[in-house]
Amino acid sequence: MAKAAANAYFVEEEFELAVQKYTEALKEFPTDADALSKRSGAYLKLNQLQSALHDASAALEVDPNLRMAHYRQGVALFGVERFREALKSFLKGKELAGNQENVLSRFKTLKRSLDLDDDTNTLETPTAHDCNSPARDAIVVPAAPLFRYDIWLYMWNMTLA
Repeated sequence: MAKAAANAYFVEEEFELAVQKYTEALKEFPTDADALSKRSGAYLKLNQLQSALHDASAALEVDPNLRMAHYRQGVALFGVERFREALKSFLKGKELAGNQENVLSRFKTLKRSLDLDDDTNTLETPTAHDCNSPARDAIVVPAAPLFRYDIWLYMWNMTLA
C-alpha cells in the first residue's frame, strides 16, 4: 500500500513525500529492489546524490538486472563526478535495455556529456600538446582601442568626453 502511494507521489512530483512512502514500504519489504530504485529516483529529483547512489547500489545488489537502477546509479555517480564508474553503470544499463529507444536516448545524452569516443565507448584521454604552440582553438583577445570615449545622453543633448 505504501509503495502505491509512493508511486503516486512520485508522479505528482511530490518527491519528499514519495521518499517517505518508499521508506515505509521498505520497512515492510527491505529487499524490494524496485522500491529501492524508485526511492533512488526520488532522491535524484531532490538532488540528494549520495542517498540516490546508496539506494541504486542497494537495488543492484538485490537485482543486478534492474536497468533503471543502473541508470539511476549512473546519474548519481555522474553527479558526484565519478565519471568512469558512471560510464560502467550506463553501459551495463544500455546492455540490459536492448533496443528500447527511451533508454538508448538517455545513453546517447550521457555519451555526449562524457565526451565518449564513438567507436570504443571509452572516455577519451586528453593528449598533451606543445606548450610553445597555441592550442587548436585558441581564444583571440581583441586589441584595446587607441582612444577612449564615453557617451552621456541627456534629454536633448549628447556629450562626448
